[in-house]
This record gives sequence, structure tokens and C-alpha cells, in this order.
Amino acid sequence: MTWQLQRGAVAPVFREAAPGVKRRKLKPAERVRAQRALSKANALYQAGKLSASVAAARKITVCWPQLESGWRMLAVCLQGCGDHENAAIAGQRALELDGNSAEAHNVCGCASRATGKLDSAGFHFARAIELTPDYAEAHSNLGRVLTGLGRHGEAEVMLRHAIALSPGFALAHYHLGCVLRELDRPDEAQQAFEEALRVEPSLAAAHMALGHLLTQSGDLEAAAERYREGISLEPRNGALHYHLAFVKKFADGDPDLEAIQNALRADGLSTRDTIFLNYAAGKAMDDIGRNYSAAFQCISTASRLQRSLLTFDPERTEKDFKAVAQAFTREIVDRRALNTQRPESPIFIVGMPRSGTTLVEQILAGHSDVSAAGERDDLSRVCKAFDKTVPCAFPQWAGELSDEQMAQLGGNYLELTMARSSGAVRTTDKMLTNFKL
Repeated sequence: MTWQLQRGAVAPVFREAAPGVKRRKLKPAERVRAQRALSKANALYQAGKLSASVAAARKITVCWPQLESGWRMLAVCLQGCGDHENAAIAGQRALELDGNSAEAHNVCGCASRATGKLDSAGFHFARAIELTPDYAEAHSNLGRVLTGLGRHGEAEVMLRHAIALSPGFALAHYHLGCVLRELDRPDEAQQAFEEALRVEPSLAAAHMALGHLLTQSGDLEAAAERYREGISLEPRNGALHYHLAFVKKFADGDPDLEAIQNALRADGLSTRDTIFLNYAAGKAMDDIGRNYSAAFQCISTASRLQRSLLTFDPERTEKDFKAVAQAFTREIVDRRALNTQRPESPIFIVGMPRSGTTLVEQILAGHSDVSAAGERDDLSRVCKAFDKTVPCAFPQWAGELSDEQMAQLGGNYLELTMARSSGAVRTTDKMLTNFKL
């Protein structure tokens, strides 16, 4: 596929050597030493010794600055440590040394994706595929970018191509399952997650994804077992404990509560894990019913931490509302009315919380041609994904898009909403915050 670039979205790919670096071939003895150093850095990375792997990779770039694979190794190690900005710099240095390195493009794409630069990521992954058409990892990574952009149909094609190239690629199966779940094809999604686990039984994310599908289908016991499998692999993963807590009833001496408490006592927990674990502990103690004050304390702690992650600025909110009103003038709305009579158009239900929107949806869903989708964030996700491909954010770009771009946005949204229509001609969307979009 051809990746469509937005002007200025991607840093140039340099074909010449980096400034101050002489391109020279390594002598045989040097080449052996460099290869040993690369193997050592990779072994440290594979063993999870990330800081040591970064130090080893940095040493390679100092000793052999002309070695593209050294800079690429450094980028990979930095990404493992979560330092995506410096990983992008190291990846670009690798491309300065060899602009036709598919592996370097793949590394740069991963760094761009991690920093939210999806269009840049898409460019690098597409270029990697152009250079090496059978590069399964690049196909999978491009599929993930397309997912982030709300282009799920294209993402499915790309991920299936990755699997065809490498049937044992567990992460490709997992990400395909995520796409199929978004497209409301749960049976196919389950098959993809199960295949990911057949290939890599230690993939905790796939266990959790299967747990979610089983929860949605009402098989709570099977869902609980999947969450427990994930917890056995990642005992401090708060999300797994949280989801397990809400598909079961706790009792005195429950080993699942003991596992939650053990995780809470662990050092170095992330804020996210601490939030999930406290909510899970509060639910468990509320179920047992003997220590409501402790349950309240856990839930209070989780809520306080969650609130600390949220920012609310009344003045900024008012400014945002005015920006939406100014962007969508009557002239623009009339000009953008492309094809509003499509039979599969969604029915938007808007209103304030507790104002009767659910009742309105239930009444509409009584019609044989209407399916109730509930509160879905599809429209917000599509707009946020598009934000990452243009220089400005919504609503500034609303009046600047071409008819083709606007049609693509609408198509991405309909792909998500109509996938959940269960064959109905129309589906409802009652996400109350849609009015901001």
C-alpha cells in the first residue's frame, strides 16, 4: 500500500553519513569485536536487564559510530526503557548511516508510534515493507498504526498479511484479535487470541483479552480463569486483578484477595496498577462484608489517585466549547453535508446526564431497523486519531479538510458503529460527550 503523508509530518530520511562520521569498512578483527558487543547488548535486552543493555549499546555507538546496527540496537534498548524520544534520535542516526535499512525504519516507526506520531510511524513501517516485502513485524506494526487511526478494515488486512508471512507471530495474532473485537466479530477475535496463546502461552495480554470476551458473553467462570492465568504470569498487573474482582463474589479466606494484597505490598508499583488494585481490594472486602471501613478506604485511595491523573480547567473547557461553535458555522455545516441520506447513518442521542437519554434509546431500539449501541467513544477515537496526522487538533482542522478527507473520517466512524449494528439499518450513538465533536 502507499502511505499518504501529510506535509511536514515526517522527518527526512538521510542518505548520507551523519556529520562528522566517516564511512569506513570495519577490519575483520573490529567486525568480530563489534558483533560480540552487539550480541552482548542483545542478550542483556532479552534478559530484561534494560539499563545494562542501554549502557552496552551506547558503548557500541562510541566505539563504532559508523555502525548502523549499533545505533539501531541502542534505539531498541531505549524503547525497552520507555525513553522513546531518545530512541527516535538513535533510530534517525541509524537511518543517516543507512537510509535503506528496513530494520532501522521499523525501529523509527516504533518510536514514532510510542510518542503518538502515527503518520510518521506509518511512513516508516510502509517504507520498511517497501524495502523488505516479507518483513512480518513491519506489517504487524503498520496494522497497529492503522488501528490507532480507526482504519480497522485496513488493519485487519495488514495483520493477516503479517500472519501469512509468519504464522508463529503471537503478537500479530493478538493484535488481529483486538481489531476483530473492535469490528464486533467476537468469535473470530476469540480464535485469534487463542491462537496467540497457542504460540506464546505466556502472553498475559491475550489472557486478559479472552477474559473480556468471555465476560461479555456471560461466561464469568471461564473469564475468571483467564484473568487468573494472566495474574500467574504478571502478579502485579492491577488491571487483571481488577477485572477478576468484578466477575466473581469474594468470600472469607479467598486466595484471590490474598493475591491482591500481596501485589499491593510490592515495591515500585505504578500509579495505574495501584489504582486498579485498590479498587479490586475494595470490591473484595465489600463482598465479604466484615470490614466496610477498610473497603471504603481502598476505594477512596483509588479514587483519589485517579482524580490526581485528571485535569479539569473550567476556563479551558469554556474556551474549547467556543472553539467548536466558531469552527462549525452554518456555512461550514452546509458545505460539509456530503451524503447525509445514507441508509446506514447513525442516530445521535444527545443530552445531559440523567436527562432520559437511555429511555429515548430504548424506545428507538424497539424499531426493527434500529440497534442500540449505547455509549461508545467511536466518534471521539476517530477524531483523536486524525489529530495525530495533521498539524493542528480538533476543531481547528474542521474547516480545512478536503471533501475526500472528510469522507474518510465519516467512513472510519461508520465502520466502527455499523459493525455493532447486528444487521440493523441504523444504530444509535448516545455518548453524551459527542456534542463537543
